[in-house]
Amino acid sequence: MRDWSTEKTANWWEQADLRYNNRGENEPSTNYFAKHFKFDSVLEIGSGTGRLINSLPAERKGAMDINPYLLDLVDNKAEKYEYDISKPIPLNLKYDLVFTYQVLQHLNHDQFLKALENIKRFAKKEIWLIEGQVPNAKDGELTHEKGSWHHDYAKYLDCYKIDGIHGNKIKVFRSLKQGKSNE
Repeated sequence: MRDWSTEKTANWWEQADLRYNNRGENEPSTNYFAKHFKFDSVLEIGSGTGRLINSLPAERKGAMDINPYLLDLVDNKAEKYEYDISKPIPLNLKYDLVFTYQVLQHLNHDQFLKALENIKRFAKKEIWLIEGQVPNAKDGELTHEKGSWHHDYAKYLDCYKIDGIHGNKIKVFRSLKQGKSNE
């Protein structure tokens, strides 16, 4: 398993190819956001270097990542939070939109449930989950030997829109499903 908490990781990102160094301007997801984005505040979970959050037109931006070296690369106008989304977070954050981009698929089922609890608590209006999916996989099933899990997001949240962007599905959620537990 990789050690994402080292300075070596930050050095890799600093040397990454143009797709990452362009800070998100040419990302398909950035183009999607520009078309559909109507929020005053946004929090990106697993922000890494901030290539997506930096390019969004929000008055208030937040970036959360487990790696302090990557957070150092996020635009200084963003509020930065060094936390592991899969553990209890003692913050009372509120953002109109909270989103992930290929983050939750790397959490096992128990970690996913804790992350989802935090995300729901932070979101005022919407949650956008842009995550890879494996057709016909079961909820919580390991689908890749390098550590990707399938999660049935709609089992825990009300989904009202699904769009495709760059080979991923973006699922837009409003709230916890009535009668469904996230434990």
